[in-house]
Amino acid sequence: MSKLWRLWQQTLNVILLIAFASMGVIALIPMFSRLMGLTGFSWALPATNQLVLWLAMLGAVLASRRSKHISVSLINTSSRNMFHRLRHVFNDLVAMLISGLLLWYSILFILSEKEYPADGLFGLPTWIWFCIIPFTLFNIFLEHMVHGWLEWHKR
Repeated sequence: MSKLWRLWQQTLNVILLIAFASMGVIALIPMFSRLMGLTGFSWALPATNQLVLWLAMLGAVLASRRSKHISVSLINTSSRNMFHRLRHVFNDLVAMLISGLLLWYSILFILSEKEYPADGLFGLPTWIWFCIIPFTLFNIFLEHMVHGWLEWHKR
């Protein structure tokens, strides 16, 4: 399982890298085309806007994986006492609860967008572009579930 999990994490890292590089290139295209006297690309700004959303959500998965997200700790984090493992499991459970609720509501959002579709970037419905939200929230949920499980069963 750990090899499969690492492969999944690396895949998400590659998607994040591709999205970041794409945003940089797409943001520069209109500037260089105007310098050369060409007309701008009408899709560049909406594409950049979508990539910002994708980068923010994928970055949240990465931050969650590295424990750089906002967390609530009732026990002093600097102390190494017998509650250390319990504290981490509790934090993972809270993060799972919050990301699970956000996942549920993001699915409802996608369903409502699908019910009343609007054309988005490249003629695709907007709900397709917004599917990154439940996708990443599900990944955050999985990150905390796996981390909590491994922490709980640590010897």
